[in-house]
Amino acid sequence: MSKKKENHKEKYDINNCFLVDLENVHYTGLDGIIKLGKKDCVRIYYSDSCKSISIDNHISICRSKAEFDYIRVGFRMKNALDCTLLYDLQRINSEKNIRNFFIVSKDRDFDQPIDMMNSEGINVRKIESILCYDLPESDEPDETGKSEEADAAGDDGSVETVPADNNDIEIFFDRYLHNYNDRRNVIITALKDSGSRYILNNELQKYYTSKVVKEIMKTVKPLTDKIY
Repeated sequence: MSKKKENHKEKYDINNCFLVDLENVHYTGLDGIIKLGKKDCVRIYYSDSCKSISIDNHISICRSKAEFDYIRVGFRMKNALDCTLLYDLQRINSEKNIRNFFIVSKDRDFDQPIDMMNSEGINVRKIESILCYDLPESDEPDETGKSEEADAAGDDGSVETVPADNNDIEIFFDRYLHNYNDRRNVIITALKDSGSRYILNNELQKYYTSKVVKEIMKTVKPLTDKIY
């Protein structure tokens, strides 16, 4: 497995890559694809035992901005689809710069390989459905026409200069995150030690609801773009 290269301000080919185990989650694993952006991709792995999706899924795929690929696994051996999916994930990681991988499956056989890949610096998470995906990683404008970075900066849409040194994280907190003073040390420590937005998101999930974490992640995006 190849370790993802670290870059101070990294440019990603793809924000989020979803690898769907259709045998395991069936068409419900595709719920939520309509909200994906143009820098997301979905790879659907299917076999003769499971090769159909719902009409609603088809409509959502047509409307989604994400890129879709369909991979038929024809090998008649145990765990053939799982092995193909994991091999593809490692191959794609070596060929492209991808922020996050999501294996869409309930299969516990993926747990150990996921732990191993995360230890090697590849951000991988298992989810039961794309609908469970809630990381605010898209740089595309929202319905108001303002990007997440603009939302974090101010009402006029201008982005202020963000401190790039970890020592200045406290200044950023006091300026933009003072509403979360009840866990000031927790958030500052997480920002300093996480090393990636994926790990930061997981750390904040221990203390806040998904809705609050999403707001915090949106606010700190200009900062994390500088320090990770």
